[in-house]
Amino acid sequence: RLPFLLASKILDQIPSEFAQIRTSGKEVNKLTRQLFPGDAADPSSLDRVPEAGIHIVKFSDEALKHQPPEHPAVALVRPVNMIPRAVQEKIIRLWDQMKAEGLELTGHSKGDNRSSTPALHCGVWHLSSKDPMVTSDTRKQNPHVEALLKEFMNLIKTHVAPIVRGAIRSYSPEIWPKQERAHQYVKEKIRSKDKDIFDSADFGGAFFTLAMKEGSSERLHLDFNDHPHSLTWLIPFGDWTGGDFVVPQLGEVIPVRPGQILGAMTRLLIHCGTPITEGRRLVLTCFTDHTLVCHSERYHGRR
Repeated sequence: RLPFLLASKILDQIPSEFAQIRTSGKEVNKLTRQLFPGDAADPSSLDRVPEAGIHIVKFSDEALKHQPPEHPAVALVRPVNMIPRAVQEKIIRLWDQMKAEGLELTGHSKGDNRSSTPALHCGVWHLSSKDPMVTSDTRKQNPHVEALLKEFMNLIKTHVAPIVRGAIRSYSPEIWPKQERAHQYVKEKIRSKDKDIFDSADFGGAFFTLAMKEGSSERLHLDFNDHPHSLTWLIPFGDWTGGDFVVPQLGEVIPVRPGQILGAMTRLLIHCGTPITEGRRLVLTCFTDHTLVCHSERYHGRR
């Protein structure tokens, strides 16, 4: 476990207020209003974390006493790890090239309580499929975009995934064995027709799916597809004003600047971004879906 001296904040309870809500954005909104009446969840009412330096919200030993040993030690971490500027610039350039070539994006459903901004979902997930599968966004692109998308995913694989993997091992190493088992499961069970593209979409267990979009998700929401005992990683690129990460349950607004990474338990912590008031922001969200982990644990005989 991380020493207490490294923690910016220590929680004596697991944030379970929203744990029983399955997929209902309306229920999230209703409970948010009950827990945070008036403007209690407004960013102006929360503490703003300094832009520079490590920020860690850690669980106390008491909070973790009755949790499984692979429960994250942190609820949220913004480490010092940074994506190199040259990689940031190449990611933006590839994104713009894919859009120019006709990149197809997926919009959220009408009842979704995030933003309506469409996003690219690529990599591997399980969700309702029998076996792990490459996302439809990865496969449905035209040949020009497909070539650029493979280059994009290889860039993430080579330069972003190792940084996230290092952050996991440094700040919440107890979750890494489960990520490794899931990685082994995917390699062995990926659908045969997806194996040709999996090499580019193999992020080494740090995460399995990534979502890329422009702007900010300005509505408080939960990431229902994410595994509750994993960390989801947020990585923004560009030059902008606004776009801070808002977490009312922690009472915090956390700046995440270009190339910084932030990991959080986004299945249990409601969160949103503040509006982008100037400039352009691209954001990469890297996650592990709960169905994949559940199938992996059964596959390895652990549940």
